[in-house]
Amino acid sequence: EDESLDNDPYYRRSTDNGNTWSTRARIHSSPAFSRQVHVAFDNNNKAHAVWTEGNNEVWYGSQDVWASNGSEMLFAGDVLVASPKIAVDGNNNLHLVWTAINFDGENVFYSRSTDGGVSWSPAFNVSNSANNSSGSSESPAIAIDSNNRPNVVWEEQVGGSEYKINFSRRAP
Repeated sequence: EDESLDNDPYYRRSTDNGNTWSTRARIHSSPAFSRQVHVAFDNNNKAHAVWTEGNNEVWYGSQDVWASNGSEMLFAGDVLVASPKIAVDGNNNLHLVWTAINFDGENVFYSRSTDGGVSWSPAFNVSNSANNSSGSSESPAIAIDSNNRPNVVWEEQVGGSEYKINFSRRAP
């Protein structure tokens, strides 16, 4: 196999602070370009990964389905999706944010899973860029606070080349 032509996401793990690493394992096999992989660990030390497939799909898989290529597409955009990020709260709920460029603009979306990634809530538009005529929303990040609330930040275009950082705190 020519690894230089392989566009699939892979995973390696160290349990000794980076001194040694596991053999690389494929997260997902696909003919599309897999990009922007982001991983978070739950309280049971189980890895959960999100990434983009092609240009317009957000995919999810936990480490227990990687070997069987059991990952799944969660959301698709009309034009482009980018920058998926995942976080896990103290109750092992999964929280996901990403940017989607659709025909109504570029927005940051949020979804969560309360059952370990088996099902996900409908996509919620956090930024509402198309509704407030402010421009584009991009580069989301997510962190969980000590009260298990997801906190989302992103860049918001406010005019020309001017951007500001926006913040939203979701209910736990």
